[in-house]
Amino acid sequence: MSRFENWDKLEDEDDEALEDYSWLQGGKDAVLFAVECSESMLRQRPVEGTKVKKSYIQTALEGCRDFMKRKVTVGPNDSVGIMLYNTAEKHDSRGEKSGEIKDYCHVLQLVERISAPKVLQLSELLDTFSENPDEIESMFTPKPGPHAPLGDVFTSCNWLLRDKSARLGIKRLFIITDNDDPHPDNAQLRMTARNTMSDLRQLGVIIQSFFISSDDRPFDKSKFWEGVLADSNSEYSEIIDDVVVSFEAILSEMRFRETAKHSLWSVPFHLAKGFTIGVKGYGLVTEQKKPSFFYRSNLGREQEEALKKTTYVDEDLEMEVDKSEIVYGMSLGVGKDGEEEGFTRVANPRSKVFYTAEEVKELRTMGMQPQIKLLGFKDLDQLATEDNVKHSMFMYPDEKAYSGSTRTFSALLKVMKAKNKIALVLGLLRRNSSPAFYALLPQEENPIEREPAGFHLIQLPFADDLRVAPYSDAIRPQEAAVEAATAWIERLKVKNGSYNPDDNPNPALQYHYAQLEALAFNEEIEPVEDLTEPPTDIMKKRAGHLISAWNKIVKEDQSSHVWTGEGAAKRRPDINVDEAEFRARWEGGTLNKFRVDQMKEFLKSKRLNISGKKDELQSRISDWLEKKS
Repeated sequence: MSRFENWDKLEDEDDEALEDYSWLQGGKDAVLFAVECSESMLRQRPVEGTKVKKSYIQTALEGCRDFMKRKVTVGPNDSVGIMLYNTAEKHDSRGEKSGEIKDYCHVLQLVERISAPKVLQLSELLDTFSENPDEIESMFTPKPGPHAPLGDVFTSCNWLLRDKSARLGIKRLFIITDNDDPHPDNAQLRMTARNTMSDLRQLGVIIQSFFISSDDRPFDKSKFWEGVLADSNSEYSEIIDDVVVSFEAILSEMRFRETAKHSLWSVPFHLAKGFTIGVKGYGLVTEQKKPSFFYRSNLGREQEEALKKTTYVDEDLEMEVDKSEIVYGMSLGVGKDGEEEGFTRVANPRSKVFYTAEEVKELRTMGMQPQIKLLGFKDLDQLATEDNVKHSMFMYPDEKAYSGSTRTFSALLKVMKAKNKIALVLGLLRRNSSPAFYALLPQEENPIEREPAGFHLIQLPFADDLRVAPYSDAIRPQEAAVEAATAWIERLKVKNGSYNPDDNPNPALQYHYAQLEALAFNEEIEPVEDLTEPPTDIMKKRAGHLISAWNKIVKEDQSSHVWTGEGAAKRRPDINVDEAEFRARWEGGTLNKFRVDQMKEFLKSKRLNISGKKDELQSRISDWLEKKS
């Protein structure tokens, strides 16, 4: 029933249950765009490099549409809404009056699950604005007189995100405005705005701002927004974003912050006996893959998702087995059911030992609960580059778990940074993972590079993970060849000496999403530019003659034609052959065509004796197949 060659190789379903990879999937997100309607936001401005004129509101709505189009294919379960504030009339997208939506707030689209019709509705509206630019001002007329109270605006946002997306995971509010001081002489309105913003934060809403600056209206964050957006309860609040100064910058900033930050784990951090703070971790790099597909069944008018079911069958009894009865074994043996003595299972000699799923989990976690435990400190220069086993994670304090965590976390970070130290910790980050040693590398805040304060959590290797690179004396090149190679390498150095992943989207994913978008919106597939292709023409122009000179020197060097490496290792033959092929050969009388190692592997999988010559093995397999016919 269960194979025991790899005792900890669980079935897919069980492996997911034990390892718990759900954090990689991410939850359902809700995003609300709050766009200000003011005369300056509605003013038509020339787009640089074109003869087209466009308003900031139009550009913001285009960014919302592009955001939603990408979400249709990348995150179809997410919800998006659009609200324009400081407008002359208050109503929602369905023409209904609502007591929760305050005056001078226009709900263009409620916070609802993204769908193709919802995106097409916004696209049609933008097409109307492109054909008749005056239409946008007549539809979203700015409020006359003083600015609408931002406290009421944030209250409306609170209702939309609280009541219309209550069950969703991460909630985000994107504020788009060019007004740096909406309430210049009213301290009461400023205080109300700050308090309602605090209510949004308590709801768990992440605030992200898009401040627009222009030549005729420069934006100064310090006048109003820094005081409203600052989180007085945490030193680790979001860095208040810089202003943007062009149409392209608005769209670029929206793409940059398209993906929400999901915490991977939240665990206690034990600094000493009786001294614990709360911390949570985020992934800095996660490989993006094509979304998983679903099987669908055609039931007439509509296609419904087909439900998958896993069934376990006893091979000998040919009966379905309950999942709870499945056990996992290793080649050391198996004990009889119910034979336990204290904490040790009694097994008969020459038999095999099996473990339940819970016992396998206990072996993996070594009995630890999710936590991080401080072991000590080392000098920073003792952390080697090759110590990075996996991508590091970034650690923040979690004030909600333990009061005072932020203050203690900040003090530890500042001291370690001042003394140039790293911390060594033992960590079990999730309840079904395995414990590992980590290094804590402190990082100070750098607003220019968008680097917040916190610790990089770097997983360290065990002794079993270390490998020694093979070393052999190689033939040394001539000095002339080295100098020639150095010349063309210098000419082809990457700008600024670094690789920027933001400039290199995955072309395979981009083409995949372009196809899905075209199918969803009945459009033609737009060509996808592969930014990863090297600019060969420019490279040839810069260093072509240098590469040719280097190639000539290498070819003239006789030592470059000498091969000192070893031959390729022989590939081991595959010995795994399934039962269906053995049965087909047996029925055709050609069972002797199998090799001895293949026959032994088959007998081993059926728990049969594997000793003897080829004829004996063949006879044993024939008897088993005949018995099972």
